[in-house]
Amino acid sequence: NGKFENITVKDGLSSNYIRSLHLDREGSLWIGTFGGGVNRLKNGKFSHLSTKEGLTSEIVRTIFADREGSIWLGTEGGGLNRFHFGKVQTITKNDGLSHNFIRAVRQMSDGKIWVGTEGGGINIFENGRVVKTISNADGLTNNFITSIFETKEKDVWVGTLEGLNLFKNGKIQQFRENNQLAGSTVWAIEQMPDGAIWIGTAGGLSR
Repeated sequence: NGKFENITVKDGLSSNYIRSLHLDREGSLWIGTFGGGVNRLKNGKFSHLSTKEGLTSEIVRTIFADREGSIWLGTEGGGLNRFHFGKVQTITKNDGLSHNFIRAVRQMSDGKIWVGTEGGGINIFENGRVVKTISNADGLTNNFITSIFETKEKDVWVGTLEGLNLFKNGKIQQFRENNQLAGSTVWAIEQMPDGAIWIGTAGGLSR
């Protein structure tokens, strides 16, 4: 794709002194070295993305594929990475994010991307930029977002380190341990075929 990639002993080669190359019918590249024997380079079952390929962090907390084919990667301290057509786009506080620690990413039925941060609340993306930020000042139970889920009824549930939030009819309803939630720290939200919402918490499972 118009770029050079360097493969050295740091990537597993036995020597940096290359004397011969041969591509076999299976697509493997055989690499003859001076003093390091022969190496075989082949495509594996996995391809790897790291800071070498442009990621802003080696710690990825959440992964989400949107309807346009982009992969959104929420990192630990490196903001958002958007992988599209082999290229990595980075989105950080310098680009309008409220926080560079990302815990949850979800695309809503209207096409907007909701991004949950680890201390900066929710960032809403439209056309590749942040158009709105929602925090505890707007009624969230906590700014540490752990999970985001939209139901088939288009209600949005947001789990935090301290309670559950329901976005419905333009308002936010709060749920905590003291109003029958199994635990205030919410880690997972899912809807069953019968419409029931299941909430995984640090104190157990709620339906």
